[in-house]
Amino acid sequence: MFGKTTARLVGSAAALTMALTGAGVAASTVAQAAPAASTSSVPAASLTAEQRQNAYTIIRVAEESNAIDPAGKDNAIHAAIMAAMQESSLRNLNYGDRDSVGLFQQRPSTGWGSVEQIMDPVFAAQSFYGINSFGSNPGVIQQPGWQTMNPGQLAQAVQRSAYPDRYDTWYNLSVELLNDYRSGR
Repeated sequence: MFGKTTARLVGSAAALTMALTGAGVAASTVAQAAPAASTSSVPAASLTAEQRQNAYTIIRVAEESNAIDPAGKDNAIHAAIMAAMQESSLRNLNYGDRDSVGLFQQRPSTGWGSVEQIMDPVFAAQSFYGINSFGSNPGVIQQPGWQTMNPGQLAQAVQRSAYPDRYDTWYNLSVELLNDYRSGR
């Protein structure tokens, strides 16, 4: 059963790509237009209060920043929520792989900040977006073409994960959380 469903999804994606490229749309544009088909069905309502608060902090940091181009702000927010959900399930963890900590599992040893700084959700989000003056890691706004980049690819460009395709899983959840935040839920 899984094999047939997967084959249908792959076949559907291939058919859509062929149809769009046949219509004059570049294949690279098709690839960037939306995340991969494997998105999560985890509803925002199932998140804990801690997870929702952390997501809203990530959103608020971007919304309040004048350094993030308004034309790409939603893209940056989606990438950040997707990264934090994949890396920590939107929990501010004081442990992780090697010396990784916090929402984004950033590493003090690679220049993201001290453990104390990275454990501050505002600081961690600012670092992910590339809008604080600390550290040497390029954040979202330092990535060429970030405003229109696929959010999962943007998360990967910042995080440099060994599993780059996993961020796309959380796209639908990021959309729902951003909509909830903006509607005051």
